[in-house]
Amino acid sequence: MYMGFLDDLAESIEEQSDLSEFKQAMKSELQTKVEEAKAKIESIDEDIWDWQTTVNNKRDAIEEYCEGKTAEHAIERLMQDKQDIAGMRWTAEDAEKSCKVGSWFW
Repeated sequence: MYMGFLDDLAESIEEQSDLSEFKQAMKSELQTKVEEAKAKIESIDEDIWDWQTTVNNKRDAIEEYCEGKTAEHAIERLMQDKQDIAGMRWTAEDAEKSCKVGSWFW
């Protein structure tokens, strides 16, 4: 009777150990993938920063060289582009914040 109980207990402990090892391996693999994704996101964020700088430079050029409705329309379009770019940056930042693998495991 006790041997059956001990065998069951040993099997249960072994299964828990296997599950723990599996979870750790999955966490490690996910962390690697997340780090790769974060690096890509950071690269995108750098591109977005460059785009914002370009938009600002174009606005300065428009204000310097254009007048009237043409300038107004060009600046409106640039401001829309700038808002779109800011939205992309927020999306990239949110994506980076969500890349916390440790919180996926309990």
